[in-house]
Amino acid sequence: MLIQKEQSHQYLIIAQTPEMDEFALRMILENHIQGLVAVRQRMFNGEMNLYYDITGKTPLSDHSIRLGGTDMRSLLQSLLLVTEKLSSYFLPEDFICFAPDLVFSQNGEWSFCYIPEEKGDLRESCIRFSEELLGKIDQEDEQAVVLAYQFYRMIKRENDTLHHVILELLYGAESERAVEGIMEADRSEEDIPEKSLMQQEFSQDRSNQMGDVLSDLSNLSAAKKDGGCEDSDRKEKGVDLFALLLFVLLFCGSIGVSCYLIFAWQVDSFWDFIALREGILSVVFLLLSIGGIAVTTLPVVLHRFFQMRWQRKERKEKRETDEKEGEQEMRDVFEIPQIELK
Repeated sequence: MLIQKEQSHQYLIIAQTPEMDEFALRMILENHIQGLVAVRQRMFNGEMNLYYDITGKTPLSDHSIRLGGTDMRSLLQSLLLVTEKLSSYFLPEDFICFAPDLVFSQNGEWSFCYIPEEKGDLRESCIRFSEELLGKIDQEDEQAVVLAYQFYRMIKRENDTLHHVILELLYGAESERAVEGIMEADRSEEDIPEKSLMQQEFSQDRSNQMGDVLSDLSNLSAAKKDGGCEDSDRKEKGVDLFALLLFVLLFCGSIGVSCYLIFAWQVDSFWDFIALREGILSVVFLLLSIGGIAVTTLPVVLHRFFQMRWQRKERKEKRETDEKEGEQEMRDVFEIPQIELK
């Protein structure tokens, strides 16, 4: 983590790692979510980094900050707003950073850093955050003391969400149910299919990734089987080569015998040659050797020719299919319309 000043801006720089959740990262980069510190990607020293704009913001860890009742209520309200906004973007609360250095105040409003790294224990993070607040409150402000200690006590309850704890703390149990009823009534029927579609697209992307893994395993198994087939092909090729060698020797022997008979007996024409018994046998063996060579080599040549054409065609189709699937996955994951909570 590094703080860098550029002209009139100040940035908190965090290195982008491959372990970061890609969906969450893309959502916070392409959407300005209220209550979160604005972030963007930039290349620095050959590495991709996340730049959080903290211009004019004061971290909670600053020694000058003392939380009164109004400050505590404003902080909890900002945190409540963040949890509501995250749910509308299908983002988990687990990536909210509660470290005092990553919680900022500016003009009475609070903002949080959202770093989509490996998920931790949200409940433990909230408990540590509530303990930090106990040390930051003004002990002489009764409202601040009550809110801080109630938040610390309630956040330790099991089987309860951060959103519900803050809602109950600020507005009470009855108000919590009333606010939830209003929020449900305000959601238009058009938003519900859109959100459902986004969930399906994101789930489909995860399914595609799992399908790729299974496909790789299938290809590995097929490769092993192909290895066995190659061994049998080698054996067949050995038999073919042996037969080919015999026919080549027969061809050479027939040519040699024919030449010997022509020169030794001074045969003037081909018809005189085949009139001899030895000449007829030589021609027969010559034709048999030529036919044997053709029968032995032609199927292999034709098989390899059509196999190469088929492999080229298959590779081309697979490449086109992969390109189309890749483009579709990119559209499914990254081309998501902005959503605003109504």
